[in-house]
Amino acid sequence: MATLLDIGLLKGLSGIFPLLLIFAIMYAVLTRLDFFKEKQLLAAIISIVLAFTGLFSPIVAKTILRASPFFVLLFIFAMFAIMVYASFGISQSSIIDTVTGDKWGSTFGLWMLALILIISIGSFSSVLSEEQGFLELTEGNQTISAGAPGSEQAGFFNVISHPKVLGMILVLLTATFTVKYLTDTS
Repeated sequence: MATLLDIGLLKGLSGIFPLLLIFAIMYAVLTRLDFFKEKQLLAAIISIVLAFTGLFSPIVAKTILRASPFFVLLFIFAMFAIMVYASFGISQSSIIDTVTGDKWGSTFGLWMLALILIISIGSFSSVLSEEQGFLELTEGNQTISAGAPGSEQAGFFNVISHPKVLGMILVLLTATFTVKYLTDTS
C-alpha cells in the first residue's frame, strides 16, 4: 500500500535532482558574469544544455546524488550554529558582519571552500571507484589491503585518515592562513 512516507517513488525521479541543481548553479554563475547580465536568456539556454549534458553522464549524476546529503548536512549544521549564536543574544546583523567582514570573512570563505572540496572530491572518488574500480587499475601493483578484500571505500578512508595525509592537510592549512595573515593590510 502506498503511503505518504513511501520515498521509493522518488527513486524514479532521481535524475531530475542533478538536472535542476546543475541548471540552478550554472545559471547563477553565468548571470554573475558581466557578459551575461543583459543576456539572461542566453545564460539560461547554456545552463539547460549543460544540465542535460551532465544528466547524460552517469558519473556526474551519481556524484551529485552522493554529495547532496553531505551538503544538506553542512547547511543544517551552519543553520544550527547561527541559531546557537542567536540564542545567546548575538544579533543576526552581527553574525552576518562577522562572516562577511574584512577580519574573518576570508577565513570563513576558505573553510567553506575546503569543506566543499572535501565533500566533492570524496564523492567523485567514491563514484569513480564504483564505476571504474581503483582496484582494477592497481591490479599489477603490490598493495596491502587494509580493509576487507575488495573494499575500495575502506581503502579510500584509510588513505584519507593516514597520519601523513592528515599532517599534509594541517601543513597546507597552516600555510594558507599564514600567507593570508602575512599579506593582510590591516
